[in-house]
Amino acid sequence: MRQSYTPNRLLFALLAAAMVFMTLLLPKLGYVSSDRSVTAAGVLLGFTVELPLYFWFFVLRRKGSSPLYAVPVAVLGYLFCRWSTSEPDTGWVAWGWIPLVPLEALLLTVMTRRALRVFRVAGTLPRSSDLVERLLLATGREFPANRWIAVMMYELGLMYYALGGQPGIVLGAKEEAFTYHRRGGLRVIYGVALLFGSFEIVGVHLLVAALSPVAAWALTGFEFYGVVWVIGLLRSVDRLPIVLDERGIHVRFGVLYALFVPYEAVQELQRGRLHSVDAKRKDYLNCAFMNTPDCVLKLRAARRARLPYTLSREVDEIGLMVDEPKEFVARLEQRIAEARGAGSGPARAGFSRSTGLRL
Repeated sequence: MRQSYTPNRLLFALLAAAMVFMTLLLPKLGYVSSDRSVTAAGVLLGFTVELPLYFWFFVLRRKGSSPLYAVPVAVLGYLFCRWSTSEPDTGWVAWGWIPLVPLEALLLTVMTRRALRVFRVAGTLPRSSDLVERLLLATGREFPANRWIAVMMYELGLMYYALGGQPGIVLGAKEEAFTYHRRGGLRVIYGVALLFGSFEIVGVHLLVAALSPVAAWALTGFEFYGVVWVIGLLRSVDRLPIVLDERGIHVRFGVLYALFVPYEAVQELQRGRLHSVDAKRKDYLNCAFMNTPDCVLKLRAARRARLPYTLSREVDEIGLMVDEPKEFVARLEQRIAEARGAGSGPARAGFSRSTGLRL
């Protein structure tokens, strides 16, 4: 049975919110110590020592993670102290970054060594998978209990695409790739969003800067990251095809969805009545975006699809749309029939052009 960490995370979030609330509210109510330097030192210790320990105890400890991974919480706590402390009280806060530097350097060293370890393992995996898939597979093998390393690897792969990198997929002699970006419409919609988002960055920055320059730059940083993320997504949609190999179909939709389905796991290939498909059903994986799919794979049993970062969900139907639908469906039907024939002799009696291929 999978252990739930949600109550612990919720408890830590409540503790952190209570600390922030008291730090900001008590001075406004008049509860301020006469010795401002002592108050500033107490707030600094609370957010750079006490809060990270809470994070380790409630969130990291039960996963077996080192307290070193709580250092980012200490850094965020220090930045909050710099922002919330009044000018006369900044004596202790101004020097609070010094003890954090060696801890940050140690954490960076550990993360770099682990990242290099993942890269070495990823380099040994088959090149039929794209870069993000290889990095996540390598992370799962080397650090199965550490979700944050998988998140970092996903981010690195996405940023690599955004900066012009190639997925590096190498197809075998019996593998066929089918693109889907020309008919999907995803590039147009996200391209328009990217254009408006670029103009929005400037407008929001100027608007927020009148209230708080620090908040304006922080918000600009997040929005710029969002723009880069969308660029990586658009480039992945162009360069990560759906692949038919000897064993099954590699379903991809950019870096959003990824799933491998053996041909034997397909119960039915539906080609008719596609407008009636319930794309909002929980177990339906929509790889046709806002369009009607060319076909729907109905699986014998639910399989787990990879979503962004470390998310996943079980699906038993997959709606597919490609740029060359006739050739794709014909080749998929042929490979499914061959897989069934290899397992149970003659296999084409169950074929129907109106409803699809039923196995």
